[in-house]
Amino acid sequence: MFEPLALHMLFFYVYLSSRTKTVCLHFLKMQISVNMRTKRATKFLSKYEFSTRLPHPLTFLPKRRIIALCKEPEQIEACLNAGAMAAGGTDIVTRIETGGFHWDEYDDVVAHPDFLEPLHRLRKVLRNRIPTVKNGRIGENVATLVGEQQESIILTSSIIEGVPEVTQLMVTLGQLSWDIEKLNANLMAYLQALEENKSSRTNGEVVERIEVECLPCDETLLLDPAPILEAIRSRITAEKTTQLPPNDDELEEVTAVV
Repeated sequence: MFEPLALHMLFFYVYLSSRTKTVCLHFLKMQISVNMRTKRATKFLSKYEFSTRLPHPLTFLPKRRIIALCKEPEQIEACLNAGAMAAGGTDIVTRIETGGFHWDEYDDVVAHPDFLEPLHRLRKVLRNRIPTVKNGRIGENVATLVGEQQESIILTSSIIEGVPEVTQLMVTLGQLSWDIEKLNANLMAYLQALEENKSSRTNGEVVERIEVECLPCDETLLLDPAPILEAIRSRITAEKTTQLPPNDDELEEVTAVV
């Protein structure tokens, strides 16, 4: 079994066990140095910003605050029951448009396809929070979208002053008490999301360096990204292969069996 974090967990557990009684509650975090170089030596990417859902949600962190745009009373009730901070139709659109919701009061917006036209008016207000079919925030079942977006992790790389070649992503993998399989699965999910959102202009590997930490331990441990990225690319290829339509021979075989 591929367990890149096994030795790191052992080190932090032993180190913290002699210093704190709540060793299992501490967060295991990962800092990723992201390569921003392009094929032109003087040109660099600005930053990365995308979202992902982890196989093992970080339930100990606050849930994201979601506004839902839908008009049917049953949909509105379902969204509120799912945890939306606000749900409704034209009244909610008007509140967003007129500043009735402060930018810091909510984290994202999901919407029913009926709201494509009103969303066009809200584009300048919502900016990167605008729901689209591509980012998965527009759909028929708005209540399901609320639940999905509450568990989503927004990843934004931080710019390092004077170092345009690299930005940094700091993410939480889980708690030290978690099973190694869960922590490794979340690690792979973060890096797969980064690999899948990698710019086509990137020159080289998207991940330059990985450091793992677990405060209050002041030690930072390195993690070799090469074998992890290789495993992730193999998994992405396998997933794409399983999604390919059957070829003509397979179709003939199925037809013959039927």
